[in-house]
Amino acid sequence: MKDLHVKFLALALLFFAFSLVCNKANTLCLPSFPSEEVEVWSIETRVVFKPEEGPVKIRFALPNAPEGFVIADENFVSGKYGLAYESQYENRTSE
Repeated sequence: MKDLHVKFLALALLFFAFSLVCNKANTLCLPSFPSEEVEVWSIETRVVFKPEEGPVKIRFALPNAPEGFVIADENFVSGKYGLAYESQYENRTSE
């Protein structure tokens, strides 16, 4: 009876881990085994400009998740410049 809480915690952790594996395989369509292969796209872009006098504002369109694809991760580096995201309807932009 003393170990009941330990057994319950172990069972809860196993259930949580199993649900994460199922989510990875079904929702994200990522491989479950090392021998499986999945097509992954990596998109990089770089904006270079020569500023003239006054402030400069750059608006960059971001892709939405097309049907059959998942955006797994997005990273942005803006250095000393500010970065803001804007979503209007289904259009996404960064400024």
